[in-house]
Amino acid sequence: SGDLAKFLLALVEAKSEQTSSVIDYQRIDEDARALYDAGVKRKGTDVKCWISIMSERSVPHLQKVFDRYKSYSPYDMQESIRKEVKGDLEKSFLTLVQCFENKQLYFASRLQDAMKSKGAKEKVLTRIMVSRCEVDLKKIRQEFKQHFGKSL
Repeated sequence: SGDLAKFLLALVEAKSEQTSSVIDYQRIDEDARALYDAGVKRKGTDVKCWISIMSERSVPHLQKVFDRYKSYSPYDMQESIRKEVKGDLEKSFLTLVQCFENKQLYFASRLQDAMKSKGAKEKVLTRIMVSRCEVDLKKIRQEFKQHFGKSL
């Protein structure tokens, strides 16, 4: 879709703000409010606003924005995305939010999805295992055991 292309292009071109030790609570609040005003609060979604905030802010900033968002909306950010956006753009927004909230749980869930399908999706399993083995596979295993009650 056109919005998905705009989002992906914005992610590639974005000059994400540098992570700073200074936390700008006013900006966090403004961004959380803007996401709410551009989505759940109104009829129709201002996708341009969502793309701008999600592509231009740092990960630590967005983590705090998503947490603050709950004070404005009856839904968390993932629920709001599911209500407001559909298709590939929805999947892209959800992936971004899930990774920012808990990257290891995101990969544990992808592994679970791949293994529970008939004829396990070997390419997905292999890609995740190889790409994360030296990064955070132990933490992914812990999240997997905690959330799915079995060893990876």
